Amino acid sequence: MPDSYPDTRPKPANDAYTGMLAVSFVALLIGCAVLYFDYSRYPAAVPPKVDYTFKDRSAPEQIERAPRADKQADDNPPPGDDKEGAKDLPGKKDQ
Repeated sequence: MPDSYPDTRPKPANDAYTGMLAVSFVALLIGCAVLYFDYSRYPAAVPPKVDYTFKDRSAPEQIERAPRADKQADDNPPPGDDKEGAKDLPGKKDQ
């Protein structure tokens, strides 16, 4: 027995998301074409083999270093670090 009530629901309409799907698909196809054309510009020849053997190297020469700067810093304290001058500054307490 045939259905007496046919399906009367409306078909879904194409909306903005369907349009965005179509635009992104076209962009994907264009991107693949550009990638193929860029790849086809490279030569098809096989690159030469790389030599991975290591060669002996001698140790570098030792260089003479300058004396450390912190030895000189202990001899000459920075200005304003003396205890007598610190009493005159605001915020400094007697030490």
